[in-house]
Amino acid sequence: LINQDLTQKEHQDDLHEGLAVISERAQSLNIFIKSYHQLSTLPPPTKSLITVATLIHSTTALYPSVNWHTEGSSTVVLYVDNQQLQQALVNIITNAIEASKTPHNENKVVDLTLLWQVTNNNIAIELLDSGVGIANTDNLFVPFYTTKIQGSGIGLVLSRQIIMNHDGDMQIENRANQRGAKVTIILPLTK
Repeated sequence: LINQDLTQKEHQDDLHEGLAVISERAQSLNIFIKSYHQLSTLPPPTKSLITVATLIHSTTALYPSVNWHTEGSSTVVLYVDNQQLQQALVNIITNAIEASKTPHNENKVVDLTLLWQVTNNNIAIELLDSGVGIANTDNLFVPFYTTKIQGSGIGLVLSRQIIMNHDGDMQIENRANQRGAKVTIILPLTK
């Protein structure tokens, strides 16, 4: 472009288009680098005692427009990093909300269910949505894979890593008898 006459409109348009592409790619790379940094530098959990009910209610309070259905014992105590676990729940809940909305019902009130129960020295926390479900479960935990236009592809991967750092596990599947997905988080009660 330096060798071309920039007084001609055609060459000016080429220059602006080229710079716009460079800018867009630079922004995309910056988002990628930030996402990778967040995923690769997850600190070890700083654990303290907290009731599951407190964790659930402090997280659901972040989403006042959601119609919440919660159920579980208010006395079950976990030894976890509250901030990290809340971040994992936020990532999962955000996905559930986005899956429950479509362009045709963008203003629809979303119904989500959070249940927790004790099973075999573990706590099982389940998030149920009534969204479109999961079309391809093979790539759920592939870093930087996303089907969303504005997605980074690290939300579920980061959530799973946080839960695994708490000696737990996370599973995501389509609901058996109705539309939507179910996320199950298993955490040990004692550690």
